[in-house]
Amino acid sequence: MDKPLPSDELGHRVAEVFDLVGALYRRGLRKLEQDEADRGMSVGVRSVLVLLHRYGPMTVPQMARIMALTRQFVQRMTNDAMDRGWTQTAPNP
Repeated sequence: MDKPLPSDELGHRVAEVFDLVGALYRRGLRKLEQDEADRGMSVGVRSVLVLLHRYGPMTVPQMARIMALTRQFVQRMTNDAMDRGWTQTAPNP
């Protein structure tokens, strides 16, 4: 097993990994956004639909907490999905 890096080297190595992973993440996200735009669905709306499919009925604040996004952004994405007939509202018990 490798020895842990000394603390003075660890920060630099972690930064290198984040630089590489960050670039890959942004490239993948751009590709996903392009593909989704061609289908007429944003990444945000897709995320809302995936959450609802996976967990069932949820409130906008619940979805926002899970996605670590603002309630206002998730509300806009939810409204877009409702306008397209992909979701519907239900009374909140």
